[in-house]
Amino acid sequence: MIFKANKIFEQEKKIKTMKTIKHTLYTFTLLLLITSCSKDDGPAGPQNPEPENPVAQNTAPELTDQSFTVAENITDTTVIGAITATDAEEDALTYSIATNSNDVFSVTSTGELSLTTGKLLDYDVAQSHTIIVEVSDNITTTKATVTINVTNSIDVYVVGYETSGTQSVATLWKNGVASSLSTNKSRANSIFVSNGNIYVAGWEHITTTEVATLWKNGISSPLTNFKSEANDVHVSGDDIYVAGYQKQATDRAAILWKNGIATALQDGKMAKSVHVSSTGSVYVAGYGLNATLWTDYIPYELDPYFSEANSVSTSDNGLTYVVGTALSPPPGGGFSATLWVSTSPKVLSLNKSSITSSYYSKGSLYMIGEEKNILGQDLPTLWINEDATTFSNDATLKLKSIFVFNDDIYIVGSKNNEATLWINGEATKLGGANSDALSVFVKL
Repeated sequence: MIFKANKIFEQEKKIKTMKTIKHTLYTFTLLLLITSCSKDDGPAGPQNPEPENPVAQNTAPELTDQSFTVAENITDTTVIGAITATDAEEDALTYSIATNSNDVFSVTSTGELSLTTGKLLDYDVAQSHTIIVEVSDNITTTKATVTINVTNSIDVYVVGYETSGTQSVATLWKNGVASSLSTNKSRANSIFVSNGNIYVAGWEHITTTEVATLWKNGISSPLTNFKSEANDVHVSGDDIYVAGYQKQATDRAAILWKNGIATALQDGKMAKSVHVSSTGSVYVAGYGLNATLWTDYIPYELDPYFSEANSVSTSDNGLTYVVGTALSPPPGGGFSATLWVSTSPKVLSLNKSSITSSYYSKGSLYMIGEEKNILGQDLPTLWINEDATTFSNDATLKLKSIFVFNDDIYIVGSKNNEATLWINGEATKLGGANSDALSVFVKL
């Protein structure tokens, strides 16, 4: 019985041990599952590990607002300034204009700013321009505002003609840059600038005849339908005066147009010059067989012999100056440069000579023309207050118009049949072959 009891006890102990091992394995398995779940539910590790050589992020170029100041008389070859930007990666940068000002400006890919070819600045029109410039590193683009401030400067206006093919074409040069006023056969004889407007007088071939024409800011207006020519223009306040002539049935008549309305001054004459004094009197100089001055439309014959009156001006103290040429009475009998001061004649040269243009400034009268030397050459000549100076020994020079500004002397004409401007005697070629400069106007 004792043996049997021990055997039963051993069997029960063995069963109990097996249950304990089984329970332990179950518990360990459960803990392992719980631990695994906990790891799966916890914060996730990096899904894509950082590469050993990470790619740097691109930084946009830095471009700040900039401004430049230039004179209004620059040309399209002048560099206004260099637009500058920076880039953190030192990438190659390319510049362009996003928003322009009437296409006035251009910028190179490297950032040099200038005028677009053929464009000009005008202080009277705009004292500043604003454009939007952008710079790109080929990935990102940055924009900034660029302001171009314009300073006032002396503008030199010249008119005349250039030859195109077989015909002359009315031409305006502003600071040396030429622009045609017509596509027809034409000629520009005179210019006057006032209140930002450019007035040019001349003629244009319309249909079958040459017609007196006034251009205002490049837009032409015929003054009549008859064969005619406008020789000079002068603006006083709101009034525009044009002197010229109109062909009559068998002759011509001197005409003065005021604001487009014609008044016949005298038959058998032509009006060459018009000037309005500070007191409002209107003076017109011209000629037929002899030199004539019209004062407020009333004629006065300056000379009883063959003579010409080419230009009229007035002084600060009310004197009237008319210049031209007159045939000296016998025994001289030659044509001589002549100045009429308030209708009283003064012969400025005993040689064959003539005066084409005059300008009064600061108490002095400046006159240009030509005088024959002892070799028989007609040399260009400058007179200042009746004192003559040979302008050049080059007989190919033909002086047509003079203007004085800030004590500087501006003269236009031709040299070797090419339109030329002289400033204090220094020549600048304006036109090509068979061109001429006939009038000059200088304005700040």
